[in-house]
Amino acid sequence: CIDCFVSRGFRLVLQMGFPYEQTGWTLMPQYSEGPDPRWRYPRLESVVRPWVEAVAARYGKYADYIEVYNEPDNLDFWRGTTEEFIATHHWTAESVRKAAPGVPIISGGLCLMEPERTGLIAAGIRDAVDAVGYHSHGGVAELQATLTAMRAVHAAAGYVNPTFINTEMGYANWRLDMER
Repeated sequence: CIDCFVSRGFRLVLQMGFPYEQTGWTLMPQYSEGPDPRWRYPRLESVVRPWVEAVAARYGKYADYIEVYNEPDNLDFWRGTTEEFIATHHWTAESVRKAAPGVPIISGGLCLMEPERTGLIAAGIRDAVDAVGYHSHGGVAELQATLTAMRAVHAAAGYVNPTFINTEMGYANWRLDMER
């Protein structure tokens, strides 16, 4: 499938998540009994790091950049602590850089669901990103407002002239009950 696209000149935008599994063997022990879908919880570095390196080694050569996780500032997607996400981002970025040197790393689609949490994450991962990935839902007016807010959050977190990359925008079809 990848060959089909890259042979036609396409480049990948990889979003590095975690291996999906039902049994919980990759979860941090304190989250093994979480009631929600297990993909939302922090993982054991010793178990997942080799997987991250294998994915980056296999697909990194086709990628324009690799985004670490998805909306970690959204409690619906990251049920661990902010500190656990920052640590996860760092070891994930380190593994990606080891396996796919030179591929830029961007933050995982920050979405401002909780602006204070967004700021803490931004500050905590500042030295482990090459650009800022962000998400904006809604129309064009929301896109401009989100970018303005993202710039302010990242300036407060100590970023100097960062590159911002919107990796998700518009209205989400599966959430039309919330987004009109």
